[in-house]
Amino acid sequence: MTSRLARQRMLALVLAGLVAATWRLDTASAETTHGGPSSAAPVDTVTALYRKPQGLSDGPFLSARLRRLFAAQRARGHRTGDAMAGLDFNYACSCQDYDDAFKQSLSYAETGRTSRSATVTARFMLFGAGREVTYSLIRENGKWLIDDISGSAGPGHDWVMSRLLRMR
Repeated sequence: MTSRLARQRMLALVLAGLVAATWRLDTASAETTHGGPSSAAPVDTVTALYRKPQGLSDGPFLSARLRRLFAAQRARGHRTGDAMAGLDFNYACSCQDYDDAFKQSLSYAETGRTSRSATVTARFMLFGAGREVTYSLIRENGKWLIDDISGSAGPGHDWVMSRLLRMR
């Protein structure tokens, strides 16, 4: 009986090890096949954000500060029963309505960089009109992560994500 119990424990340990190894490979695969934040170039992080499959979290692309701001705004929304104030649009296209065709026209430009921060602008066409969204990135944990986002939804409709996330 003890031998049987020992075999069952050994089998459980082997299975747990396989599950852990598979999870690590899957996580690494998701980060490489879907891009994930880049340790090499800020523009690679922004490119990967736009290329990630819809439905996957943007969290891995965001700095700790921006993730905290999103979490605080979500918590305020839950407390008050309101949707997230000021966030009734998709920041990736600075729009409410879109189709994925805008991704075909995307171009990226690194418009500023120091050793610890960078700015990347994504430009694209949306329903025949030119748009751009600017990403401010910082170096955090060895990767370039998005620390703020800004854009315009038309004349007089400029926005900065960190300001919107502080709205009550």
